[in-house]
Amino acid sequence: MTPPPPSSRVAVVDDDAFMVTIMSALLRRNGDHEVTGFDDARAACAAITAPGAAFDVVILDLNMPGMDGFEFFHRLAQANASCALILFSGEADEMVRSAERLAAAQGLRVAGHLAKPPTLAPLERLLRRAGEQHIIASIDDDHFGADELLAAIAAGEIFCLYQPVVDLRSARVVGADARLRWSHRQYGLLGPAAFMRVAQRAGMGALLTREALDIALAAQRRWRDAGYALRIAVRVGAQALEDADFPDHVAECCARHGAEPSMVVLRLRTADVAEPSTLVSEVLARLRLRKFELALDDFGSGGMPLLRLDELGLSAIRAAPETLERARDGALQARALEACAAVASVMRTRPVAGGVAPSADRVLCRNAGFALGDGPAFSAPLAADALTAWLAAGKLAHAPG
Repeated sequence: MTPPPPSSRVAVVDDDAFMVTIMSALLRRNGDHEVTGFDDARAACAAITAPGAAFDVVILDLNMPGMDGFEFFHRLAQANASCALILFSGEADEMVRSAERLAAAQGLRVAGHLAKPPTLAPLERLLRRAGEQHIIASIDDDHFGADELLAAIAAGEIFCLYQPVVDLRSARVVGADARLRWSHRQYGLLGPAAFMRVAQRAGMGALLTREALDIALAAQRRWRDAGYALRIAVRVGAQALEDADFPDHVAECCARHGAEPSMVVLRLRTADVAEPSTLVSEVLARLRLRKFELALDDFGSGGMPLLRLDELGLSAIRAAPETLERARDGALQARALEACAAVASVMRTRPVAGGVAPSADRVLCRNAGFALGDGPAFSAPLAADALTAWLAAGKLAHAPG
């Protein structure tokens, strides 16, 4: 299988013909998509599940006469449909999120949901997510292996892009999050969700973490030489945390690149540290002893007791992007975002808002108590030299060197 083409086949299903027209127009503005509109759910379901049908994305209303969205999910699952779903509804947020969970539980790919009336920016974001899901599903089918990944490392196809981290009060760039990528010859640009499973199955997770650290510290050195003192953050995988030699490797890598440990943030996933083994606890303690900073990368995703959070000795807590996404929906949901910042304050750590998108998010995050943020409101992830040029052009202020 290959990634979906830029001109994806999209089905728009809504009993309101006017909404179908609006959504179809937005899609055609967004790219050269082949759009088919349906104002009859049963006719749409029959067309999408027909033998040989090849829709990449289905944009689906929930509340329709004759067949509602939940029955639509069931029919798609029965037909083993491979399309991605974008829910498009005026129902309450709790109802839409419940629908997303039920669709996913039936094995369907859910890219997210849009509120009515639709706007272009959220639609573009969900279409990109649907495309990424398609690529990942294709790779799972093809099962490329460890040899190809090792060859990619040797060929320099594994690299990092960098997401600027911004002080929300001063608008100064204070750091960069390294995001590992693979420039794959067949699939194009892949994120870690596509290839980390391959690495972990082959026991190469620690190797990839070390590779990312070396690449990121080399970039940090170039920024430092150009006069930009940015804290660099690197995701540490589970297998690296189970490597007793990992703290020594991090220290050696920092020495090689002239990096100060206090300017290196090691990002952790809740799932990897919520119930750590003795070895993982020892590795984390040795990293703190050497003055490296630890940050929880996905706070709010669940499964982390507050007592355990305190024991980790974190320097920063990053609210998961979905927490901010929910906070946009109203005052009640925004309290969860405020709670994340409050926990960080109690723990005396830096609160970071992940996935800051529209400009209004900056105010929302500042009001919730966040000091730092990252996301497309500031910049897309950039290559190392592109980030230097971006800073030099004065897109945002930067921390002095």
